[in-house]
Amino acid sequence: MKRTVLIYGLGLAAAAVALQWLEYQYLLRIVPPDVYVALLAVGFTALGVWAGVRLTRRAPPPSFERNDRALE
Repeated sequence: MKRTVLIYGLGLAAAAVALQWLEYQYLLRIVPPDVYVALLAVGFTALGVWAGVRLTRRAPPPSFERNDRALE
């Protein structure tokens, strides 16, 4: 679980660095704000789904074994 949290944190940090690199104000002047917001939403949705799948993974239940002695 620590590894998943670390990867999630690194993903968020990478997204923050990417936003700084793209110069937020410059990008907003070139691309309409709706497109910018949609790209951010898609990115964070993908990251959230990935983290949700990783954090809520459950082990399969053990196989059922019939107790014939108890049935007799």
